[in-house]
Amino acid sequence: MARLVRMNEIERSHAQAAFGDFDAWTTRMTTRVDLEPNDIRIAQFFLRRIDLNLRAPDALHIAAAMSLDSKLLTFDDKMAACAEALGCKVSAA
Repeated sequence: MARLVRMNEIERSHAQAAFGDFDAWTTRMTTRVDLEPNDIRIAQFFLRRIDLNLRAPDALHIAAAMSLDSKLLTFDDKMAACAEALGCKVSAA
């Protein structure tokens, strides 16, 4: 959102409204969890997999989902493919 505002693609008020909607949705529908040190170690291992095109934030999300024995929900097909290759349960949206 911030990038779109900086690029003058959307108005600041639209970005703020979208953030508000997202915050309301996450409050209703999700549970926030803190990363554990082991999640970071596992993500580092994932990033060293040369056969995967994985970004650090995605590796952290995959590691956290696996640590919680949760299904990863993503709109990113590449992230979903990497997660599946790593043995993570995935629900691609």
